[in-house]
Amino acid sequence: MSNIKIGLAASAIGILIGATLAITSMYWWYIAQNEIVIYLEETISLLILQFYSIQFMSLVLITLGLIFFFKYLIRINWDFGTVM
Repeated sequence: MSNIKIGLAASAIGILIGATLAITSMYWWYIAQNEIVIYLEETISLLILQFYSIQFMSLVLITLGLIFFFKYLIRINWDFGTVM
C-alpha cells in the first residue's frame, strides 16, 4: 500500500509542476507581448521557442502525472475489491 501512496504523491507532484510551468510560461508570454521595449527579432524567436518548449514540457508532465494517477487509482480499487 505504501507504493501506491508514493505513486499517487509522485503523480500529484508531476501534475502540480506541469500546471505551474504552464501558468508561468503563459504569464511570461503575456508580459513579453505587452512590453513597451522593442525586442530584436532574435530575442522574439528565442522567446517563442522557450514558450513552446515549456508548454510542451508541462503538457508531458501533466499527461504522465494523470496516467500514473489513474493507474494507481485503478490499482487501489482492485485492491479494495479483492480485500472486500
